[in-house]
Amino acid sequence: MAMVIEVKDGDTGLGSGPPKEIRNGQIHLGGVDSFWLVTGVKKEPKFVARNQEAPVGLFATTTSPLAMSIKGSSQFEFSSRLQGLPGTGALDAVSVATASRLSVGFSPHDMSHEEIVTQLRQGRLFIPTRCKVDAIEVRMNVWMTSGFIRHPNELYGLLPQTSIRSAPTVATDAKPSWVRLGDGLVVFNPQPRWSPPVHMDMRSDDEILKSAEEWLSRTVVAASGEAGASQANLSELMKARISGTVGDQEKEDLAAALRLISTRPSLLDAIPQMMARDPKWQVRILTFEQTEQERLREEIRQRLVAEAEEQEVRFVELRALVVDTEQRLATTAHREILLRNASEQHEKSLREKIEEAARGIGRNVSESARQLREEFEQLRTEIRKVEQMISTVTREAPSREEVSVTSAIYAPPPVAPIAGAQDILRTIQELAKASGLTPSELMAIVLYSTEEVPVLVGETAAASAADIAYAIGGDDAAVVFCDPTHVSLQDIMRDEAGGMAKAIENARSRSDILVPVALCGITSGPCEYWLPQLAEMRRIGRLPMNLAFVASAGVDGLRVSVPNSVLRYLFPIQVSQAKKPGRVVGFAGHWALLQDGGNERKEEAVELLTATDVDAAFLVRGTKMLSRVPVGPELKLADVAAVLLRQQIWTKTAGDAFDHELTRFFQNLGG
Repeated sequence: MAMVIEVKDGDTGLGSGPPKEIRNGQIHLGGVDSFWLVTGVKKEPKFVARNQEAPVGLFATTTSPLAMSIKGSSQFEFSSRLQGLPGTGALDAVSVATASRLSVGFSPHDMSHEEIVTQLRQGRLFIPTRCKVDAIEVRMNVWMTSGFIRHPNELYGLLPQTSIRSAPTVATDAKPSWVRLGDGLVVFNPQPRWSPPVHMDMRSDDEILKSAEEWLSRTVVAASGEAGASQANLSELMKARISGTVGDQEKEDLAAALRLISTRPSLLDAIPQMMARDPKWQVRILTFEQTEQERLREEIRQRLVAEAEEQEVRFVELRALVVDTEQRLATTAHREILLRNASEQHEKSLREKIEEAARGIGRNVSESARQLREEFEQLRTEIRKVEQMISTVTREAPSREEVSVTSAIYAPPPVAPIAGAQDILRTIQELAKASGLTPSELMAIVLYSTEEVPVLVGETAAASAADIAYAIGGDDAAVVFCDPTHVSLQDIMRDEAGGMAKAIENARSRSDILVPVALCGITSGPCEYWLPQLAEMRRIGRLPMNLAFVASAGVDGLRVSVPNSVLRYLFPIQVSQAKKPGRVVGFAGHWALLQDGGNERKEEAVELLTATDVDAAFLVRGTKMLSRVPVGPELKLADVAAVLLRQQIWTKTAGDAFDHELTRFFQNLGG
């Protein structure tokens, strides 16, 4: 911190010449006795004052109170103005890089706050500095930052428009950091944080009480002068007397006195006791209590009567509503019986039509198989004839060049059988033993594979996904191992070993069976570029609806994080048990599309789902999936419903700051 004790003007020209004493225009404007926070202090060579008659430039407004020449001894004692700063100082020639002015306040130790306020009111407060003061302390931690002025005679006083009864004051939010000098000056470093301005009466307590007593005495005199008047006339006289003789300042005096009295709890406690001993006051209080009790009693009685009438009307309405509801309930029960009978008749009719259609399809298939066998026998006969002709020609012309004939005639591949309900249940049991998943989880995976994308997570997730695909589709199943080279859907379609394109063609030609596709290791590459496309194209019908996707996600190695928008297409299920080595589930036939189990199955599914907290969209979707679960002792509908409910929880929490325990397999990988 630096204090300006001298201001000089010097040469501001450029080029060679005597050293400059002028450094900073802000310091020059601050003037003598101003305080500054300086940085980059640099000692400069001393120089001798010049004897030049050249005029000072018009814009030579910068000064260097910190870059000056001092003659005589280099050591000096601080003056009384600088008392409070430690030790002695040496006046020398220095320069500074930056200088910012500090706020200065006035708070003397040898003068009370009442004396400061009195001198301010009289306009003769002396502050020992030639620089402007920013704040004056008028109470403990109460400062005036405005409302005062410095007169030409160097004394401070209040502004004419500033009222002593309502002067703007502020306080510091916390104890400021300052340097207190011996003559009452306070240097703030840094600038204190002042509270919002509050208007305060800065007069002493005695003066406030004295002005209030004068106001009350005038009121008493006015009232006693009209003692013979009536009560009504006295009231009007008092109002007129107060409005005509009492000014705003006297009203402020009374308000100040009331505020002062309110700070004295002993007086506030004594006033009720004094009034309680007055007989007239006691009679009035007793009369008021009786009147108030009667009023409250009558009010409560009227309220009870009104509430009773209201409740009676409400009771009549509720009774009519109950009668109407009972009639509607009876009508609804009758309609339910009629609808149930009609539904049973329709179901019976549909079952007969389905059986008839199945028999017709079976006859057509048998006829087609017979025709294929006959054509195959005819083709074999033709092949034998051709072979005999080739043998005859070879024997007749032994000298000719030997001709090799290769017959590349392929018989049409046999049509794989369709697995029945018992075959599906048996295959699910074998998959459960091989993969470590429960039969309910496997059934939920099959149901969800045509809706979105179930994902197995764990060390053996890829092998389990491939086994599930093979058990459903056999050799027609597609097994695609995702890697960083599979960036788009076209990359996956071009993978002949994976068989995605072939699976799509099979699904289009065989719309009555499930065509599985195992997407192994979806976190090994950026799946956000193709997985949503597969799901959405299947949803809108651009891809066959019987494509069944089963994916897997790894737990180690190089993995790519999955965005939140893609997580909502997934249904993760953790493989908790290691896959048994060398165990391969057999293929019992293509799985047909799982059919609706009927109204009874749907009612059972609705009862299971409505017992939990599910939304309407999932209730419809879950009922549709659960109605397709095959009937058998190996699978319980409640267990499959519990697995599907886990998918709803995943959809609600996926991507929300890792709220789901399985999110770690898809995001924040390696972190």
